[in-house]
Amino acid sequence: ESEIDFVLETCSDYLSRKPTRKDIRSVFAGIRPLVASAEGVATSKLSREHHIEVAGNVVTVTGGKWTTYRKMAEESVNAAVGAGGLSAGVSRTKELVVEDERAKGVAKLMSGDEHLAKRLSTQFDYTLADAVYAIRSEMARTIDDVLSRRTRILYTDAAEAIRAAPYVADLMASELGWDQERKALELAEFLNLAANYLPDSSE
Repeated sequence: ESEIDFVLETCSDYLSRKPTRKDIRSVFAGIRPLVASAEGVATSKLSREHHIEVAGNVVTVTGGKWTTYRKMAEESVNAAVGAGGLSAGVSRTKELVVEDERAKGVAKLMSGDEHLAKRLSTQFDYTLADAVYAIRSEMARTIDDVLSRRTRILYTDAAEAIRAAPYVADLMASELGWDQERKALELAEFLNLAANYLPDSSE
């Protein structure tokens, strides 16, 4: 509750209209992997940087942030090359463009089946093809995989994710061969999880 109050109060300093709890669409918390300090320093004071340790042929990466994933990967690969005594040239990651394979794959699915162009939600641009692509190409195996970790709808609008869940359940049943009992179980599990993301809009 104190974190919600903090976010609302901070936003009010920058937005022309002060946000209230009724504006909140989803609430969630995450755990950041930090490299612990032997001195027992408060977590807020710990470094967010990553740390790479090499022990024999084992390379361990701890800490870090999503925003520095390429640097982490470059340094990790370099450490592995060194630990394994491998020959490799200079890293080229800075010059490589990360292409949006997902967008290409989704477009291809829609061009092959116009039904898949139907939107999963009236609030978001994600389509049935996005869900099918997640299942076929991104190892999505639960409704949560699709609505949280592939499309992020649950993190953005919990109520909308709940509305989209039955469509995703139908697609997953068709793609993965779920029977009616399995589909009902998977849907119930997701709805139970998603309820935790619904904000309390009371003032």
